[in-house]
Amino acid sequence: MSKPKITDHSKSPYAELDSIPMNRVEIRDSLLRRKMEVNHSNSIPDQLSKCKDTGRIANFKIARGLEEEEISNHLAADSDIYKLLEAISYDLSTFDEGKLRDKMDEVIDLIEKAQEEDGYLNTSYTVGGGYLHQPYVSANDEYDKWKDLSFGHELYCGGHLIQSAIAHHRRTGEEKFLKIAKKWADHVSKTFGPNQKNGTGGHPEVEMSLVELYRETSEKKYLDLAEYLVNVRGTEKSGLNSGIQSSEYFQDHKPIYDQKELKGHAVRQLYLLSGLTDIYSETGDEDLWETLLSQWKDLKSRKMAVTGGCGSRYNGEAFGEPHELTNRTGYYETCAAIASFMWNWRMLQVTGEAKYADLMERTLYNGLLSGVSQDGRKYFYTNPLEHDGGRDLASQYRGSNRRTTKHFDGTACCPPNVARLLASIPGYIYGVSDNSLYVHHYVASSVDYKVGEKRVKVTQESRYPWEGKVKLKVDPETKSEFRLMVRIPSWAEDPKVKVNGENAEIEPTPNEYSEIRRKWSFGDEVDLEFPMRIKKIVANPRVSDNTGCIALMRGPVVYCIEGADYPKIDLYTVTLPKDADLKAEFDQNLLRGVVVIKGEGMSVPYRKNLYNDLRDSSPSKPERVDFTAIPYFAWANRDPGAMRVWIPLAEIMLNKIGGSEEMNKKKT
Repeated sequence: MSKPKITDHSKSPYAELDSIPMNRVEIRDSLLRRKMEVNHSNSIPDQLSKCKDTGRIANFKIARGLEEEEISNHLAADSDIYKLLEAISYDLSTFDEGKLRDKMDEVIDLIEKAQEEDGYLNTSYTVGGGYLHQPYVSANDEYDKWKDLSFGHELYCGGHLIQSAIAHHRRTGEEKFLKIAKKWADHVSKTFGPNQKNGTGGHPEVEMSLVELYRETSEKKYLDLAEYLVNVRGTEKSGLNSGIQSSEYFQDHKPIYDQKELKGHAVRQLYLLSGLTDIYSETGDEDLWETLLSQWKDLKSRKMAVTGGCGSRYNGEAFGEPHELTNRTGYYETCAAIASFMWNWRMLQVTGEAKYADLMERTLYNGLLSGVSQDGRKYFYTNPLEHDGGRDLASQYRGSNRRTTKHFDGTACCPPNVARLLASIPGYIYGVSDNSLYVHHYVASSVDYKVGEKRVKVTQESRYPWEGKVKLKVDPETKSEFRLMVRIPSWAEDPKVKVNGENAEIEPTPNEYSEIRRKWSFGDEVDLEFPMRIKKIVANPRVSDNTGCIALMRGPVVYCIEGADYPKIDLYTVTLPKDADLKAEFDQNLLRGVVVIKGEGMSVPYRKNLYNDLRDSSPSKPERVDFTAIPYFAWANRDPGAMRVWIPLAEIMLNKIGGSEEMNKKKT
């Protein structure tokens, strides 16, 4: 029987939890199930087509001696193929096998034939000479593998090859693709190491894949290689040439144990931390754990957008200084949100602590789902928290206020990353440990799996994230005692837990798991209630972009205002009184069904002059307006227009332009 797991911590000595195979979980949730169906029907087939049109598939054909007119010279082109194959393997756990399975088999055949005898595999080198886009290699240099570790992406692409092959093996039980990945990993193991070639990859990713390959095969050389690639980073043996980028960009500025803050390219940093967490789960290296905890604290307390977005700087797609969290110019790459989600998943497996699942939830429902359109064919590379609505960059995607299909003309990392994440959602909902079943996320679904010595089926009924009531029906095959661990979200105020209609003898605490230990019988029910109050969020004063502003959050969902809901006024004049009475309404006909926030706001017109005297008391008259906010993840699916997550307080805006009653009195 196939066991398609996201990660397999079943034998990891320093991990508290293990995941449940995706084919043991059925998702029925109206929001996430629809996202998965669109991913299956639209996103994956469309991306495969674009990989063909842009030469990414042709590269493998050329590498095995066939001629094609169109090729892709992008250095990470192979990784896009591997991520799509990984997505298909996950997708097969939910949907019937068919054309996607056939297409996957065809591409794997091409990959096998493109691989060199020694195991090396990277078509951007074998097809294009490898140096068309490398800043430190002359176009006249002869072909040479591993020459540009900084930007060559050879190890990065190989990491995605391994992850894809493992997903395929776990789902199908077939060995072919896994043998390709092992052959490549063996080649790298013979190439890099203490007594061989020094160096590591400029774009971390391979580290976590090597640890997962170790788990899949029990061959320790893959774990050893992952440790070497990590430990050489930040030393003179790293082989990374910073050149046009700083060493922080590559996380190469210090030895790994001395890196206590998030630095450099956000996706690189978070992929590296995922690999470090995987290494810790196998080795228990306490110094490594201190690094992980320090960087997680840095993320949560100083360098994360309210949406869970990571990496605020356009320059270098990087983490900025503490509290450098910009709105209009915020980068917050979709891949960085996915990398954060993956890292927090691994931290959750190691610790069993709810705070990591809580951060996963915030990221999923906000900065991650925002990266793909409702039709599953257009994508955001960046996810800013504000947009002026004036930039309609049809030929670009960075900073555009429209999701676009143009990604595959250049860097295409985000679309297939979203595809594999959405396809794998069933694997993130539940977990097991010893004689315990964990409910990590609240999604209408069911799980049928062994807990301790007995099989148990749990059915989850919920309209989460729109409603905070969840019912869990527990059906063990026979009466059995085990722990049911239910996560209490951090945002939940006055949460309640009942078992068979009676208050549970526990004190549910936000941001922790509540333990319900009993001898369970068929038909037992657990009712959870998490009241969803609309919260007005204020930022730390050091986040200067948000001075005088609030963000709205209901349950795990962050909201924004969008120009489509304010057709007659400038969105930048919309403000919200601090005591505004706001209500949540489910609108079945809006954006395929979402909860919107409504109330009474105020339009405070601004002056035409760029700067004005604070004492000037003759502003245009403020007007009452119908206020509407939509989930942030759903913006940019209607007519193009402005958008804001952080909304000015009316009282602040009135004071700024001198229109408050108090200021008028002073002037008189």
